[in-house]
Amino acid sequence: MIVCAVILIGLNTLVVISFIFKRIPRTLPNFFMFQLAIADGAIGCLGPVNIFSSIFESLSKSTPYCKFETMPVVCCVTASGFCILGLTLDRLRALRNPLLYDSSMMAGRYVASTLWVWIIPLAIYYILPMIWFQDLKDTPLKTCYTLYIMKREFVAFFLLPGMLLIFASVSVVYVPILKIAIKQTRSIQAMIADQNDTNMKSHLQILKTATMILLPYVLGWMPWCFVTAAIVYDEDEYNFPGTKFKIMQFIAYPLVLQSAINPLIYAARMPEYRIAFKSCLGCSSQVSAVNSDTSGLP
Repeated sequence: MIVCAVILIGLNTLVVISFIFKRIPRTLPNFFMFQLAIADGAIGCLGPVNIFSSIFESLSKSTPYCKFETMPVVCCVTASGFCILGLTLDRLRALRNPLLYDSSMMAGRYVASTLWVWIIPLAIYYILPMIWFQDLKDTPLKTCYTLYIMKREFVAFFLLPGMLLIFASVSVVYVPILKIAIKQTRSIQAMIADQNDTNMKSHLQILKTATMILLPYVLGWMPWCFVTAAIVYDEDEYNFPGTKFKIMQFIAYPLVLQSAINPLIYAARMPEYRIAFKSCLGCSSQVSAVNSDTSGLP
């Protein structure tokens, strides 16, 4: 678990540093990736908290400690979902109007994008369950588990529907995105390259990166949501945890590593991230400025 936490923090810190020190372009897609790195890195920072509760039985049975261990993770997971949804909507706008689309960041965009990502996770998935929770003494297992520290009603009517709504929204938005992408790809192959083609190629490259970010997130969290739903909406399964509960626990642990995949995808798909990461790691003596107009080009 410690190794996982170090990997999560280290890889996502590279993205955060690269954006803060302008080693990658200050564009809206990169800002969503920056916030995604903050959410994923925070999950890594909370790893030691989970380790302590596993080692010390008194902490695992402490309701306040369990809240401190669980609620920030739930908040960061939902924030990651809003980052991916925001990135998906941004790709749709870019592909529909590649010449009119402007990805540059201004003060208003920073505020609006930050609120988009964090306002609902903080208000509904952090503050609300911190107030509305179960005492561990009243739970079936009497020890700290994400499913039981939160009220059953909260999981059933807020957490699971919220996660599924994010997945559904991303899926709905991706239908026109894929149609436009296929059409534009054929158009680019049939035409002589011009500025419009260059912009479109850039947007398509970022779209492919966004898709690679989306797939591990959906494939990782959807099974967890379905198994959790099978427990929460079944009173017997909820009150007498059995096989489904063990499956849910088994599914949850690999999800932690999913948060470390995104920086690797950035480095593999986007040259400006490779340059920035090498600079952060001291692998190059000089960092070439990356023009935001060529962001995402292969």
